[in-house]
Amino acid sequence: MPSRTKPTRRKKSPDARVTARPRRIPAGVDVGPYCVIGDRVRFEGPCRLHERVSIHGRTVIGAGCEFFPGAVVGSVPQDLKFGGEETEVRVGRNNIFREYVTVHAGTAGGGGVTSIGDHNLFMAYSHVAHDCHVGSHVVLANQVGLSGHVTIEDHVIVSGMTGVIQFARIGKHAHVGGQLRITKDVAPWCRVAGEDKVHIIGINSIGLERRGFSKEVIEALKSALRVLLTPSLTTREALDKLLAAKPGREVMDLIEFIQTSKIGIHK
Repeated sequence: MPSRTKPTRRKKSPDARVTARPRRIPAGVDVGPYCVIGDRVRFEGPCRLHERVSIHGRTVIGAGCEFFPGAVVGSVPQDLKFGGEETEVRVGRNNIFREYVTVHAGTAGGGGVTSIGDHNLFMAYSHVAHDCHVGSHVVLANQVGLSGHVTIEDHVIVSGMTGVIQFARIGKHAHVGGQLRITKDVAPWCRVAGEDKVHIIGINSIGLERRGFSKEVIEALKSALRVLLTPSLTTREALDKLLAAKPGREVMDLIEFIQTSKIGIHK
């Protein structure tokens, strides 16, 4: 009987693994098993992808980002008007995307870009929809959902299971409570909460103290807030009264945010 010979196996060259590596992935990017990385994704420095991470489309990732299992960044938006146009996601440095976070690309009607700044924490199952702009040092807790076109300024914390309506803005250093429906803008420096109706419950004093703001600045913001929430004054009257007092920079930021609001603020 003819002898059976085993098929010869080609020996892999020592450089085979290197040559198979996608060109757009720098050597410092640690890619775990079963990850999917699109051919238009660009890493600007070392990052870590745990297992089963998916990054798609025209997406730019800054150095120092970490993606936990199931995170999906750069996929097409959940917008029925989207027609496959060329849009993108821009992610800054040192962001953490926990399990099953989703970040969608922009739309032509919304400017074409979803952007994220630096040093942010996106906890498990949080969602950043198309054309959102998230600043830096932001925390989105578990299951927070940002609808399209939302703007989150720097140093904002949004507590778990809170939803934010389209085109809303959350001002810098604001603290948003959990399980809320944000249907208007949230003023900077403020804390909002409420079971039936979302409203301002005070200045984010503890957060401001931790970030090095002086007692004088915090007291000035508290005084401004008391004027703003005076029942006998309309918002315009309250702002005129604050402007007449020649406020400092932080109070001016509060005034200008309210003046430029297109959908009103939770008051």
